[in-house]
Amino acid sequence: MEKAPRGLARPLERLILPFENASKHYLVDCRECGQCILRSTALICPMGCPKHLRNGPCGGTKLNGDCEVPGIGKCVWYRIYKGAEAMGRLELLEKIQPAPDWSLEGSSAWLNYYDGKDRLVPGGVRALWKEFSAGNRKPLLKELGQWVKVFSRLPRRGEW
Repeated sequence: MEKAPRGLARPLERLILPFENASKHYLVDCRECGQCILRSTALICPMGCPKHLRNGPCGGTKLNGDCEVPGIGKCVWYRIYKGAEAMGRLELLEKIQPAPDWSLEGSSAWLNYYDGKDRLVPGGVRALWKEFSAGNRKPLLKELGQWVKVFSRLPRRGEW
């Protein structure tokens, strides 16, 4: 698959992408996959895994939680599990995530989430907003509730 042009695919992306990348690199060590699943991984980017696994650790994770790949340190999924545990949200890890769509790599995950290109919300938040405007408030409120649940139980960095 061909990669999306970095920051040039949509005019709004030129404005949003630099801010998105700067903030997400600093906060969650973002790898710019274009389809962010942070709310399902205790706000830890799973793409830091050398194998890009989005649904749990590989068979090479050591008993102490270290990654089998030299120089990585703790397995990304070990850190995600500990973060979800500290948040009291282990159920976050039960949802199977779709495989990465590499054509979105380098594009804005925020815009892809809004448009539905990341496949996390059918039709994207844009479709939920249309339903909300038409009087069907439940889908958008449910989506917002997922984010509230994640952010309401954030541990301090030293706790995980």
